[in-house]
Amino acid sequence: MTEIVDMGGYGVYIWLAWGIAVILLSALIVASVRTMKARERELADMEAASPRRRRRDRTAGEST
Repeated sequence: MTEIVDMGGYGVYIWLAWGIAVILLSALIVASVRTMKARERELADMEAASPRRRRRDRTAGEST
């Protein structure tokens, strides 16, 4: 087990790099999820504030 942690004398650098990477990736995921939720709320507010559009009746313009 000690060999895995030590990694030939480079364990400090390797584990530090892994730790920094995990922290940064976690922060990016949290920031992305928060931004996504904020944009979804903005979109829902915009959709609620705008008038509804009627769908175009596709059968009315078709000739058979």
